[in-house]
Amino acid sequence: MELYKPLIKWKAKGITIMFLLAGLLMIGLGVYFSFFQGRNYVKTTAVIESVRTEEGVDAEGHLADEYYPTVRYSVAGKDYHQELGFWQDGWDVGSQVKIKYDPQDPAKVTEDSLGVKLYLLIVGGLVTAFALFSLLRSRRVVKQLREENPDRPVFSAPRTGAVERKLYFVTDAGTVKGSCHIEDENRKVLYEAVCTKFSLSSEVEYQFVDHVLGRSVTHLAGKTATTSSNGLFVLDNHSTFNFDGVDVWKLLHDNGVSIRTGMHGLRFSYNISRGGTEIAVAESCSHYVHEEDEAAHKALSKIPAPGFFRIRTREENLDVIFLTLFAIGRTDMMIYK
Repeated sequence: MELYKPLIKWKAKGITIMFLLAGLLMIGLGVYFSFFQGRNYVKTTAVIESVRTEEGVDAEGHLADEYYPTVRYSVAGKDYHQELGFWQDGWDVGSQVKIKYDPQDPAKVTEDSLGVKLYLLIVGGLVTAFALFSLLRSRRVVKQLREENPDRPVFSAPRTGAVERKLYFVTDAGTVKGSCHIEDENRKVLYEAVCTKFSLSSEVEYQFVDHVLGRSVTHLAGKTATTSSNGLFVLDNHSTFNFDGVDVWKLLHDNGVSIRTGMHGLRFSYNISRGGTEIAVAESCSHYVHEEDEAAHKALSKIPAPGFFRIRTREENLDVIFLTLFAIGRTDMMIYK
């Protein structure tokens, strides 16, 4: 099976767009509650008669009581008793609270305070500003990287060594940054990608360091996006991300990289070729990438983990191999077609 030619045509900025839409929605609700909902309502003062308590969950997921006060207020000499859907600290039975009622139907009431409205406007504005800043920053940084080197990334020319060697691709387990590296049998790091600027909403900045050639280059990796082709099967779903503003699979494909996938038990193998010549064979493995570590943890040694590979190669330049495995691990892909 060959490297998948992605159908994705949009940039992987889904999280940033979600932040932007959420911020705009909060601003819209704040404006609606402040200027449109109840704009013809009449202000008055009500007295809390009783409080109904329900068990709920707070913002941190802990059990917490929720309070629903029933208030009494008068309109044209007639008393009304209505339960409110909001609560403020300091309220208690007998407390006076400000409300607004619909003069056409006095039983309809709403809160007469900035409270939630102000919260929606402020937080919505901050979230929107953050999302716009992230989008603009991403465009600026990608443009800057392209101006510095319009042919990024520049892969080293193939240089095949005479002796096959075994290498190991390791990902920082338990972190969200996704820094990773290739090390040799002596655990010496040969090539690595170190996260230098992390963002939840836009591209993550990595420093790709080739310790063998003594070269360091900055790259931007976008958020992983998953889409589906027009097929009917789950295997038609595929993931990708932008690398320096370009779809990573397109970038590899345009540089002559292809992948043939196989399976050995629970583990997947990836025959990585460049220009029609095989440059490496990588096999998925558990967190215990070194054989001696695997032998000491037999119970878990057979379960492959995303982003951990054993590599056999004669290729001395590791940048193509590294980016290919970086893409596979980052998208958690197993099968390519």
